[in-house]
Amino acid sequence: MVKSMCATTRLCTCRECIALCTRWGRGHDFTFDAHMAKFGCEVYTFDDDYAHRNYPTHMGDRLWFYKIRVGTHFVKQYYFSTSSSTNPQVIHYGPLPAIRARLGHNHNHLHFLKMDIEGDEWSVMEESLFKSNILQQTQQLGLEVHLDGLKTTGNKTHPTPHLLNMAQRYLRVVTGLRQHGFHLAHWEPNFRGSEVITVAGVTFHVYFETLWVNLKFQGGGRNMPATRLLPSILFPS
Repeated sequence: MVKSMCATTRLCTCRECIALCTRWGRGHDFTFDAHMAKFGCEVYTFDDDYAHRNYPTHMGDRLWFYKIRVGTHFVKQYYFSTSSSTNPQVIHYGPLPAIRARLGHNHNHLHFLKMDIEGDEWSVMEESLFKSNILQQTQQLGLEVHLDGLKTTGNKTHPTPHLLNMAQRYLRVVTGLRQHGFHLAHWEPNFRGSEVITVAGVTFHVYFETLWVNLKFQGGGRNMPATRLLPSILFPS
């Protein structure tokens, strides 16, 4: 899976930068995160499931991992891995503005925000990020887009109300990003999930990677690296 960022002098003020990387079910691939850390960023990456229970918080120079998923509210999700399981596994969710505050970065710029949250990007944008100042302080946004809501089309020539509602929601989020100053700089299909669908005679990929650049971003000043002891966990169980 290819991840892109813009590294021109005008649009990348790294060396004292902060990157937040959110991904669900990320497996054990921290390649992009490690490269960002080597580039000079402080990188904070988030996910939570059983496979990551034993991961340390400090994973390397400038790289931290926290066991929480980005959502719209504080939620604990309980699930059983098999039908015979007696002890549920717990996944923690929290809103990104609150996570950022716990890390002490409320007054710092985010030079790169990467989001791959399996279709919940639409609700997180509308119900959380658009209602905070986090996007105004974000320079670049790497967003994996999931258009699963367009897969239930009913009659191919007459869109269902569900399809129209989902299309309107997607357009609202794109409009909101543009209103916050973000312009689409790059996109490409996600070839690991290369599903295509046809709606109203138009064939397109369901999953793809996008890079948005905030042309309204005003860096000003310098981000200070963390000088205090960072928390080992963000939210207690």
